[in-house]
Amino acid sequence: MKKADKQLYKMFFHGESSAVSEVVAKFRNELTLFVNCYLHDINQAEDIVSDAFVRVIIKKPKLKDENHFKTYIYTIAKNLAVDYIRKKRREVSFCENYQGAIIDEIVVTQEKTELCEAISKLKDEYRLIIYLKYYDNFSTDEIAKIVKKNKKYVYNVVERAKKQLKNLLGGENNI
Repeated sequence: MKKADKQLYKMFFHGESSAVSEVVAKFRNELTLFVNCYLHDINQAEDIVSDAFVRVIIKKPKLKDENHFKTYIYTIAKNLAVDYIRKKRREVSFCENYQGAIIDEIVVTQEKTELCEAISKLKDEYRLIIYLKYYDNFSTDEIAKIVKKNKKYVYNVVERAKKQLKNLLGGENNI
């Protein structure tokens, strides 16, 4: 986490209203896309992200390491998404039915479309870890905490997923 992020966390923890709006503004879009990977319903993803922020704002977690604030928010959102899926018991897929501005942001070129389609063909767990690693730039340690697996497992999944993507994309693209 950057120095500014640590200060933002401290301000947030001490209840400064400007810090709350900054936290929401900073993480809202990427967190919504992350949750949408689970739900495949952008409207429901937005609702869950709102609920996640409400929980974080109400609880105001005292973290041992301020560097894990973003990981904490993602974990809360992931747990809410999984709870929602359990209630609805439906399949989750990646990169389908995105509408309007979301498509414009995610799929700008044909290569990105092909990559998105290739990612959607990966196993759910591979998709999630690839998303966290390359879309949200989480470290292996942070991903391990979010998915509740060890670092070696995350590293192995990333490598396997990259090999599968390379095969799906015809071996031309390097991930």
